Amino acid sequence: MENVSLSDVLEKIDALEERQSELAKAEAEARQSQEKKEERKASFYKNNIKGNHMADTDIKNIGAELLEKRNVTLSSTGNINTDSELVKLVKADRRMLSKVKFYTGRDASTVIPVVATNASAPVGASEGATGLTRTNTLAMTTKTLTPSADYSILPITDYALKFSVVDEGQFMGLFAEAFGDKWDSEISSSSISGKCKGIFSAGATDSDNKTTTASGYPTLKEVYEFAGKVKKLVGNFELYTSTEVVSALITQDTKDYNFIKEELAKNGTIRGLKVVETNYTTTGVNGEIIMVASDLAKNYAIGLAQDVEIKRFEEVDDLNTYYRGTAYLAGDVIQPKNNFALVCGAGA
Repeated sequence: MENVSLSDVLEKIDALEERQSELAKAEAEARQSQEKKEERKASFYKNNIKGNHMADTDIKNIGAELLEKRNVTLSSTGNINTDSELVKLVKADRRMLSKVKFYTGRDASTVIPVVATNASAPVGASEGATGLTRTNTLAMTTKTLTPSADYSILPITDYALKFSVVDEGQFMGLFAEAFGDKWDSEISSSSISGKCKGIFSAGATDSDNKTTTASGYPTLKEVYEFAGKVKKLVGNFELYTSTEVVSALITQDTKDYNFIKEELAKNGTIRGLKVVETNYTTTGVNGEIIMVASDLAKNYAIGLAQDVEIKRFEEVDDLNTYYRGTAYLAGDVIQPKNNFALVCGAGA
């Protein structure tokens, strides 16, 4: 019989304990991985399916339904002020959409029972005072938005559909990216023809709140004074403008106002108000709105009809399968009196 030393026995025991520890660790990691999969599945089920369920559609069968040519509808709850998954996705990392307020509803016409909630600064009065001064600045109002359709089409090849793993759960993210880029661009424009009316359009700011520059792009002094008008008001105002205007300000060399340029270059602010460079392009022509001061969180609304429907289409002479996502929405400034604009004067 072979002699076994105590040290050999202890060494083997240590090796067994180490192996048991490795197995326990591997088992824990596998369990944790499975739990994360279940959490992702539950999250998708909760966020993308109306009322935490989808009529006639089980989460496990979404892919099967699309392959069987049935439509899938991904919805919000339909309640006012409740953000759907689409809203959360389109707002992420976008300069304009991240600030505005979304309202969702079941009807094609969404009446927003909310107002621009800013108020002018309080004024003191003595007991029994009469003849109080009224102001229409930062007035309150309701707004009715009538959503209409925006659509996006996603083509998938026949090969990808049959031989690759097509995750229909990602479709909402793909459509949200397409919709979000379009809507964000529309808000930071001078157009009123898109689903979201631009804040640089003429009607987005009341005429009484427009300040005209002496000639073309503003001087540092003019921007400083414009920011001062807004800064004294109640609200989280920001200055929205173009890259062209910012470049014109940075390149100016005015001894008395160079401190403004330094603040803008260092902090991205003017008189403490954040300057947001949008994708709007300005040319400095007479009458062009080149800077808008607004509290978008309180003064821009997007009404989004409840359903975002994904439909599948096939053509006889086409090996692609097409998925069309449709969203119904409309966006506009709630109260033009609550916006302020800087306008180019004659000459450039």
